[in-house]
Amino acid sequence: MESLPHIPVLKEETLSHLNIIPNGKYLDCTLGAGGHSLGILKKLNSSGMLIGIDSDEKNLQPTHTQFSVFKNIPFSLHHDNFNNFPQILKMNKILKLNGILLDLGLSSMELDDHSRGFSYQINGPLDMRFNIKKGISASQLIKKISENEISRIIKEFGEEKKFRAISKSIKKYVKAGMMNTTFDLKQSILDVVPTRFANKSLARVFQAIRIAVNDELSILKTTLEKTTSYLKSGGRIVVISYHSLEDRIVKRFILNQSKHCICSKEIPICHCNQVAYLKRITKKPIVPSLNEIKFNKKSRSAKMRVAERI
Repeated sequence: MESLPHIPVLKEETLSHLNIIPNGKYLDCTLGAGGHSLGILKKLNSSGMLIGIDSDEKNLQPTHTQFSVFKNIPFSLHHDNFNNFPQILKMNKILKLNGILLDLGLSSMELDDHSRGFSYQINGPLDMRFNIKKGISASQLIKKISENEISRIIKEFGEEKKFRAISKSIKKYVKAGMMNTTFDLKQSILDVVPTRFANKSLARVFQAIRIAVNDELSILKTTLEKTTSYLKSGGRIVVISYHSLEDRIVKRFILNQSKHCICSKEIPICHCNQVAYLKRITKKPIVPSLNEIKFNKKSRSAKMRVAERI
């Protein structure tokens, strides 16, 4: 299956809300095919710098080649989890940033690569790891954990109503030695969900297993908590999420970091000593235009939230 060109989601909105200055220092935590970062580089001069991180090593070489035309603009690309960005900044002798970007969606290349196991539409090994050199695959995880744990994952991370029936069917396939490919997982789901709901259930379960394999939500939370310490006053953080679980985490983080007090309303005197570090720029999320969705259907669930360091 030939991969379609990756189109960065909300590209112009991202570049606009980052408030890019030519000599600024910017961090793209989810480099991918480099679409957003390319736009950032075009706005920088020789005093600026771009740091790019991606847990998928396959993205780095083609992106590095693409960026090599920028002879006089410093950039540094790293194969790592974005949770480790403080160490990467230290390596590059950067203390503070003017902007941080997290685009949490899967790239077209990852979805269309049958060997990665992210898509239920093409058959391949049931892997789902962003970094294939670390952790255990989706197949190994499903075989290792209990039916109850699979139920919990599908319910919490997929928000799928038929989580019990699906987890039971998955374990049935495991016992039969048939949980090695994406189509094994797909068929175990199709066996127990009504045809009219099949695509939604497939998407939810594949999402849930992927989140569990990569510990996505915990890593997102800890990464966000670190960002305020590395943003300059006036620096922006832009986060693009693609499902309600991610968006909820981002929304709560920005809301809490923009409050001077997080004590219960029932307590008359503040005891939390909370300090507001961020100012909300977007009270409601920015979503793709109908025109963008028309040309890039994968953008339809995207929500962008923006905050500025006080």
